[in-house]
Amino acid sequence: MKNTIFMCLLTAAGAFETNAQDLPLGLTCGVAYKDMSCFIDCDVSQQSQIREVNACNDIATLTYQNFRFCPASPPWCTGCSCIGPCACQPDGLCGCMEAQIVRQSAPNFTNVFDGDFGNWRTAGYYHQELSSGGVTYPADSTHFVLARGAVCGFHHTRNSNPPSTCMGYDPAVGAVDAHGQSLRLDWPSSGMPGCPEGWQPRKAFDMSSDYGYWVWCEYLDPNNLSDGSPTVAATGVACGISHNDRSDWHYQGGVVGRCMGYTTFSIGYPAHCPGMTGSPEWLDSGEGDRTGLGFCTTGSTLPPPYQPPACDLCGPADCGTCPEYTYCDGLKGDGCGGCFCSQ
Repeated sequence: MKNTIFMCLLTAAGAFETNAQDLPLGLTCGVAYKDMSCFIDCDVSQQSQIREVNACNDIATLTYQNFRFCPASPPWCTGCSCIGPCACQPDGLCGCMEAQIVRQSAPNFTNVFDGDFGNWRTAGYYHQELSSGGVTYPADSTHFVLARGAVCGFHHTRNSNPPSTCMGYDPAVGAVDAHGQSLRLDWPSSGMPGCPEGWQPRKAFDMSSDYGYWVWCEYLDPNNLSDGSPTVAATGVACGISHNDRSDWHYQGGVVGRCMGYTTFSIGYPAHCPGMTGSPEWLDSGEGDRTGLGFCTTGSTLPPPYQPPACDLCGPADCGTCPEYTYCDGLKGDGCGGCFCSQ
């Protein structure tokens, strides 16, 4: 009984703890992607590049170091870790530029591997996760000054060990697949099911993974603290993750994310992120070109939220003269579709 009363008091006190500089433990920042192509075995010969470049508080999640020319024979430059083409130069010297791709993290953040089935075992997604100095359960989770759609607890159900959590919650625990079956988790989780209050669990299937999913918590900003272009306490926060495969049954029409009310989902174009940085590519190694995950990355100041266009009903004067037995229909205003004669 005493413990129950203590937890109730602690929870009630937590409701007043969050301030403008607080961040949730497990916040997802600086999402990056490492791509690798190999000749038979990546341990022998490889070509690597950073295809999604992002930073958290100005510290890049993945970066190149120790550049040098590696002499070798095309087309694979066996023994080299190429970051560019393996070719012969006009002077006859053959080889490639190579460099190490190294992981970094900002203070209070930890570099986390999320991966991507279909790519090499050390390739795929990486991110930085707030691992110290953040608030966690039972603190208030609804008053963070973060973008509506901010991501927390991002991880892969087959690759991330231990599974990341958001304020102690694991979005994979209790989640179900397109058949209504509980997600299979390769690694035991200590997290509570779902997401904290004010956040919703999201997921996207990793093609070629058999049963693996990327999962995360998405901030709903129930108190509208992201309005008014506030300054936030971390830069590089992922926001509004989407997966733009509309056809495969795993995605049930596509995973549509929103950041500050803007729909990030796009096909053939970078993620839609007005006033923010959008993913230039959509990446999932088991998918075709320009198909996979995409998202926004927020800066130090949030953009104004999306505002639906202000539309007015069209009247007779807006269409000129309509044919007999028709009338002037539609909505007028920027982005409203326009006026037209209709039966």
